[in-house]
Formats: sequence, C-alpha cells, structure tokens
Amino acid sequence: WSLFMGLIAASVIILGKEIENIKSPLNIFWIIFGAVFAFIVVSLIPVTTPEGLWFIFFCGFIAIMAMILPGISGSFLLLILGKYQYITGAIKNPFADQNFLILIVFSCGAALGLLGFSRVLNYFLKHFRVQTMCVLTGILIGSLKKIWPWKEVLETVTVRGKVKVLREQNIIPSSFDGEFFLAIGLIIIGFVFVLVLENLSRKKNLSQ
Repeated sequence: WSLFMGLIAASVIILGKEIENIKSPLNIFWIIFGAVFAFIVVSLIPVTTPEGLWFIFFCGFIAIMAMILPGISGSFLLLILGKYQYITGAIKNPFADQNFLILIVFSCGAALGLLGFSRVLNYFLKHFRVQTMCVLTGILIGSLKKIWPWKEVLETVTVRGKVKVLREQNIIPSSFDGEFFLAIGLIIIGFVFVLVLENLSRKKNLSQ
C-alpha cells in the first residue's frame, strides 16, 4: 500500500503539470469534482469483491484503461477493485483450477475496454482536454483514500482455512516503530521512482 501511495502521489504531480492554467477556478472545480467522485467510489467498493466471471470481465475492462489514461496504473485499478492478488495469482499458475478461464475472461474484458474506451477518451481529450486532465488528476487524489497504508480490520471471515477481510477503516499510525518508518521509506521510494522515470522520459524526448 505504501509503495503504491508513493507512485500515485507522484503521478498526481506529473499529471497536474500537464494542465494549462491549473489554478483557474473552473479547473479547480473539475479537480475537486474528480476527487470527490473517486473518494465516494472507493468508499463504496468493499474489501472483498465478487469472483464471478462477470466481475472478472469488468475488472479487465477497467484495468486496461490504465494503458490509455495518463498517470494511472492497471495494478492500481485492480487494487481498488480488490482483484490484484486474484488476477496475479491466476497468472502465476494459469493451469490450476479455473485460472485459465479466468485469464481468458479477463483478457476479453481488456480487449473490449481497449477498443471502446480509447475512442471515448480520444473524443474528450480532443474536445475537452483541460477539463478531462483536471478530472483525471482529481480521481487520483480522491483514490488515495483507498491505498492509505495504515488500516484497522473491523470484520473478517474464514473461508477454506484462509482469513479474509470484510471491512476495514483507515487510521492514523499510533506508534513510530520500524514498520512505520518502512512504510514511509516505501512511499518515498515510489514517489522518487516515478519522478525519476518522468525526468528521464522528458530528456529522451528532448534529445530526439
């Protein structure tokens, strides 16, 4: 969670730099709109999400948007949907149980999302670029609630010998122990990593 928080926080800065006249009242409104929308959405998504094929298809459809949307990663969206470990587990062992079917359904969702959403986003970026970038920046800001590293488990259930979290809430860390400083270190690493990659990318583009 800490590493992803650093990655997303840096992405907010990079995406914000792409917005012309970001301090204008209208642009600030769209950023706040995106942030509030994302905050509400991630608050509604439960820790445990369905494992039905329809939801796996939906996850593929949503996750592929990261290949199109600037500043958002597919892994992050899968984390938001509660299916990051589920999908990566299927990739690691594709021929166990129904993993191969899961990957096919996920890929079909990704293919449909790539073909459909790319046209929608292209339209909005072409006709409403600044507003779209503002909303995307706001979405990243609002979604930080979901990946806040310090959480308290409120309710769990044991399924097939494994404990699964049903409900949890964000908390302020109560002690500054080794785990706290490790989390802070990972946030910084993720943050710096994205900024360094962005800087290298800009230098490469300028040299071409």
